[in-house]
Amino acid sequence: GRMKLFYIHKNMEKASAIKAVEKSIHGNILITLETGGQINTGDISRLLERLEAGFDLVNGVRNWKGEPVLNCWQSSLFNWMTRKLTGSALHDLNSTIKIFRRTVLEGIPFYGEFYRFLPILAERRGFRVVDLPLVMREEQRKNTFYGLPSYIRRFLDILNLVFLTNFVERPLRFFGGIGSAFTLLGILINIIMVY
Repeated sequence: GRMKLFYIHKNMEKASAIKAVEKSIHGNILITLETGGQINTGDISRLLERLEAGFDLVNGVRNWKGEPVLNCWQSSLFNWMTRKLTGSALHDLNSTIKIFRRTVLEGIPFYGEFYRFLPILAERRGFRVVDLPLVMREEQRKNTFYGLPSYIRRFLDILNLVFLTNFVERPLRFFGGIGSAFTLLGILINIIMVY
């Protein structure tokens, strides 16, 4: 079949880029890849095979062989925290290597850094999602380190994801719990003051 290639400028948000590409194509399958030349062409075929096996989204899981320890630690912590807070079993949400059907994007809140959570959002909407371990080329890896502001943004994104996936249809369970906690705290403070 025919393939259309898009190169996204580094300053463009990935979620916005994916949405723009979706509107520009007529095909049913989208693949997102890293630009560092780390992926093997054989892995693209393996991603497509898994999709054709009946899955709606295949999430590429990078191997960390040859990566600096700090990079591995950062990514592992982010993925562990996301799994704990969302209950998902998916790995390597930092990976930009994914293949998915166009229908996956329909009706999903997808903006900013939320491209990372596309597999979880798709999973929650009933799509079939699976991880696929990849064989990466070591010699072209990039050494990157994310500062504290980046981690704060990611943590807030995870909290936003938890709200969207657990409480969006039952907001009282979230806000009611917070409201109840503050009400009890206020009563306790009043009792202490009266005493």
